Amino acid sequence: MSLRLGFIGFGEAAFHIAQGLREEGFTTISAYDKFWNTEPYATQISRRVQESGVELLHNLPDLVRACDMIISATSGRVAAQVAQEAAPFLRPGKIFVDVNAASPKTMEDVSSIVEPTGARFVDVAMMGPLPVYKHRVPMLACGSGADGFRELLSPYKMRIQVVGRHPGMASAIKLFRSIFMKGIAAILIETLVASRRFQVESLIMDSIRETMEETSFANLVNRFVCGTAIHSDRRVHEMEDVIATLDSLGIDSGMSRATKEKLAWVNALRLKDTFGGETPSSYQEVLDAIDRASRPSENRRQEGRIGAPGRVEPWVGP
Repeated sequence: MSLRLGFIGFGEAAFHIAQGLREEGFTTISAYDKFWNTEPYATQISRRVQESGVELLHNLPDLVRACDMIISATSGRVAAQVAQEAAPFLRPGKIFVDVNAASPKTMEDVSSIVEPTGARFVDVAMMGPLPVYKHRVPMLACGSGADGFRELLSPYKMRIQVVGRHPGMASAIKLFRSIFMKGIAAILIETLVASRRFQVESLIMDSIRETMEETSFANLVNRFVCGTAIHSDRRVHEMEDVIATLDSLGIDSGMSRATKEKLAWVNALRLKDTFGGETPSSYQEVLDAIDRASRPSENRRQEGRIGAPGRVEPWVGP
């Protein structure tokens, strides 16, 4: 019997995954979206259904009963609610997959709703733009159903990496990555707004580009982190000047203030003393020192909750 896949929510993510799977020859796909008959969403849902060749069902119970694998693609805000609505119709042998961007705690909550039904649960973090990759977007998966999810969909060129069995691990990785990816976007905006005000935008861009392109990413990480461990005090004062300048120009200094606070936090750990004023050779040394200084060993969190990653399996698929 062929696998029947169902999507709860047929927004952008579900549409692009379904469309890509159809192109790979996966034909048994259904979807339910609570806005299927509510405008202006109904017209868009109808168009997506036609373009992807997906069967649209009109209520959630029918979808969950009919499908072997159910993918919740709604919103992190309602992930647990959706799981609650689906739970009465889940059975052993079914796999419930949540691809919503949500906290690790939310994924643990969803798992606690799904697992008692006998169905297996998968927490999935999608690590790229869906319109670009479609179903081949890199995915991190964890939970009791992660291996099954990978085995069933990898033949259709889905790129699924299993990172563990404990729900929440995949979501944690995505959120922690977002600290950098979203943070650097916000920092760039603050930098460029100030640069344009002073009409030095091109000079600033050239200078940053030269720094970022002169070496590998790994070397940049070591340079930034290790340098900060030794020079955090001086950099706090430099950021104070940055904030004063932005304030004088009437430019929001939120990111600069956050940078100053983080540098002050690092400085308070006295890492310069730890390393005897010598720049450490790797960022891992700095992280170890921060870990020792910022949380005494007797208060360290025991393994559990989202746990330790342990062995991470390689990417599957092309």
